[in-house]
Amino acid sequence: MVNEGAGSLDRSFPKNLRVRSQHDYSVIFLARCSAGDEWLIINGKPRGEDSEITRLGLSIGRRFGNSPQRNQWKRIVREAFRLERANLPSGWDLIVRPRDNKLPTLAEARHSLNRLTRRLAKLRQRNKPV
Repeated sequence: MVNEGAGSLDRSFPKNLRVRSQHDYSVIFLARCSAGDEWLIINGKPRGEDSEITRLGLSIGRRFGNSPQRNQWKRIVREAFRLERANLPSGWDLIVRPRDNKLPTLAEARHSLNRLTRRLAKLRQRNKPV
């Protein structure tokens, strides 16, 4: 195991980076701001001007397979978020859903997550009232 040193980025996934309450999920879905590609669909909502934290929520229903398959989806998306967190737009609540039953590689999930969150941020900027 390689020690990254004292100056390394924090790449953990603590509870404050997770969308956890049903109310938060409802508010994000009601915001109707989403982007998708061949792997993922991401619903998002800005958290406000003063928030720097981007939080992640997952919504993976039974149609995407049995429990081990759904858990594998969750592990891949959480790891992609954990590794890409520093590159994502700040101040968003995100809910990630799979597009299809195909399981992406970690690299595909990272690329998709990064690209789609940037697309959400651009959509928000374009639709923001002046």
